[in-house]
Amino acid sequence: MGGGLAEVPPPPLEHPVITIPTGRRLRAAIRNHMGRRMIRDIPEANLYARTYASFHEPTLARNASVANAAKALYERVDALAKAGENFYDLVVLDKQGPRVKVRDLRGDEHDLLDLVTNSYNDLEHFPETREQLVELVQTIPLSSCISRKIAGMHSTHMALVDEVADFMGYESCVLGTCGYITQISTVFALFKQGDVIFSDQHNHSSIVDGCRLSGAKIVVYRHRDYEHLEQQLRTHRGHYNAAGVVSDGVFSTKGATANLDRIVDAAERHNAISIIDDTHGITVVGDNGRGCLDLYDARPDVITGGFGKAFGAFGGFTVADRGLAEAISVLGRQNVNTSHMSPVMAGQALINLRHYRANQDAVQGQLMKVIRTFNAALEPYGIQSYPEPDRYIHPIFCFFEESERETLACFNTLVDEGFLPSFFPPPVAPWPSLRFSFHRLIPEDEAIRLAHLLGTMGLSTDPGDKA
Repeated sequence: MGGGLAEVPPPPLEHPVITIPTGRRLRAAIRNHMGRRMIRDIPEANLYARTYASFHEPTLARNASVANAAKALYERVDALAKAGENFYDLVVLDKQGPRVKVRDLRGDEHDLLDLVTNSYNDLEHFPETREQLVELVQTIPLSSCISRKIAGMHSTHMALVDEVADFMGYESCVLGTCGYITQISTVFALFKQGDVIFSDQHNHSSIVDGCRLSGAKIVVYRHRDYEHLEQQLRTHRGHYNAAGVVSDGVFSTKGATANLDRIVDAAERHNAISIIDDTHGITVVGDNGRGCLDLYDARPDVITGGFGKAFGAFGGFTVADRGLAEAISVLGRQNVNTSHMSPVMAGQALINLRHYRANQDAVQGQLMKVIRTFNAALEPYGIQSYPEPDRYIHPIFCFFEESERETLACFNTLVDEGFLPSFFPPPVAPWPSLRFSFHRLIPEDEAIRLAHLLGTMGLSTDPGDKA
């Protein structure tokens, strides 16, 4: 069954609001005069780019003090918080069902509808799963304080390995300390210097970091542009040893899916393996709850996921055939040379997955009902995220504005109205945006009220028209 979102024209590789390179490219840019001038000329409207620059700019002089640069960064963050322009680093005071009580950096307290959690299924809120976990905690070790390769895995880990492999329909499963480490160690294990990795432009930073740490050549193709991927494969594949095509399944900043049919087909024709991180898709979409694997006919060589999202637990996993799984298990040193995931977290993931499998229709049906209600309530305003909701729909809704300050103003209005979304400035997301993560327990009337409120804000669900 083919599927997924309809392809949209890809945005350019750089958005005009972003005036400086970030991360590794920023550090490279400061080595030359033009790069230094770019940093100094960042406008104040680019709130977070300016914040990052407050650290890098003091380090441009010879014999610079990193401590002074860090102090400048702290002062900048503190000033943004006092001005109401930084809503990160919240302290959670209480969480009951879909609501959360938080304290912000200014000390103000807010009782809000939680729209930032990625626990889409709210599996941790079922009384029976909580009771099972309480019972399990009384009988198993509470932590793993050494590598699984040295001390082995608890029987709870092994039960989770078998359950995940069976659920996903793959031969083997490798557990990871967390989702981020799982993605890094999987890519790192399979590629090295002399190899090449073809990576989607908007892949999650865990994939990007894994690619960089591997030492392989990284070739970036435009976001969900599979003609560009084909072009890059034809141009570069023959010059390297091993090769891989790596992509998110569901992209976490927008809810769009990668086209697994196109990716796997291209990888197979060019003798490359396909790796999909479907952390935001598994147990959320698909007839069998297996994420993008259910939306397309193709079967990727490797799928990674995280228990810290819709599973309502913590940790990560990789599924593959036995050969690839063994290589990932042995060679993924970021996941080997660290303490293994806690047996308690493995137990919670196992309990929640088993509950999901036994109650999938009810759990997924309740989740889909609330997000379809919200999606339909957006329609009169012309900002539907999923224009064909019977074909594919996901709990992530992302809305864009022209500037960081305009986006932040919308964010603050929503907080005043009792809603807590995620505020994503560049480079967290390619454009200033507000992300809403819907979950099973959100009241439908609140979803409708939020849609009406968003409809008055002049937001867009597609940043392509802002390029």
